[in-house]
Amino acid sequence: MSTKTKKTKNFNEQVRFTEKVVKDGLRNAASHHVDSFNYAFEKVLPLICKYMLPVETVTTDETLPFKKFAMWFESFELQKPCRPAAIDLSGNNVQQDDTMLPSECRIRGMNYSAPLVATVCRKVDNEPEERISVPLGNIPVMVRSRFCNLAGMSEDNLVRSGEDMHEFGGYFIINGNEKIIRMLVVNKRNYPVCFSRPNF
Repeated sequence: MSTKTKKTKNFNEQVRFTEKVVKDGLRNAASHHVDSFNYAFEKVLPLICKYMLPVETVTTDETLPFKKFAMWFESFELQKPCRPAAIDLSGNNVQQDDTMLPSECRIRGMNYSAPLVATVCRKVDNEPEERISVPLGNIPVMVRSRFCNLAGMSEDNLVRSGEDMHEFGGYFIINGNEKIIRMLVVNKRNYPVCFSRPNF
């Protein structure tokens, strides 16, 4: 066997998608996306809430039912993706498993998103604090992040859920299409770009 053939064989063995390469190498290819998403909603979101100043109102107007009023955000929570409540023809909610999976969003052309819920507190004069949960809207959830319904699933459960057994995530599903945040932005190919500069 020639040296060239031996080198080619060794190279093919290195790049072949063996089970070890798929489990370790490909999963690490998207780990920085997943870790960044987890960090943003587990560490950064509570810090944002912590440094948001409360809204306070002090008045001497006798016509108002209070003298001092304060309102603030106590916490933010990103929940897991779920289906909207199903309603039958009579207008009643239908009991069902509301867990939404990425495969369903791809088929139905939906967003794989979860509600962001805020806990809002208010205090009137010296009365006890009151708390209420307010949904702020839906946030796209990254596949295989800690907020994804696929998190912690075994390979068998992934296949039963309609996913690839080696699904490593790191992307979003918007209108049924997989979207990724590119780490490197490059110019579009075969697209002329012109700059007008008075001097260099």
